[in-house]
Amino acid sequence: MICEERGLEFDNDMFNFHELMFLVPLYNEKYLDFIYSNNLWLRDSYSVKKDLLFSKISKGKDANIFVKFLNAIFYLLQISFMYISNHKPNVKRIRRNYKKGRIEFFEEDFKKKKLDKYLKSI
Repeated sequence: MICEERGLEFDNDMFNFHELMFLVPLYNEKYLDFIYSNNLWLRDSYSVKKDLLFSKISKGKDANIFVKFLNAIFYLLQISFMYISNHKPNVKRIRRNYKKGRIEFFEEDFKKKKLDKYLKSI
């Protein structure tokens, strides 16, 4: 999972629960507290009882105009590369995730397929 600070609020589902509970920070371990505090559904839906859910870390400043400009350039380069390499990108999905500050590597309906399969098995 790759995300920016603007993409720290995740949907309440078992896939995101698993990702967040097994997340290992590479830098600034206390920042994990902040990520959990942006997803209080961990406490409400899954009864996660961690003090981490009440982080005292404040959200960072918004990126400056230069960083936003670079982000937009890299986004356009990504889309261009995908077209050039015949990848046939789902531009709506990529744009939606770009706005959230995320990159997703799985198929769009992956979660739904897996949840449907799981629900049929129980």
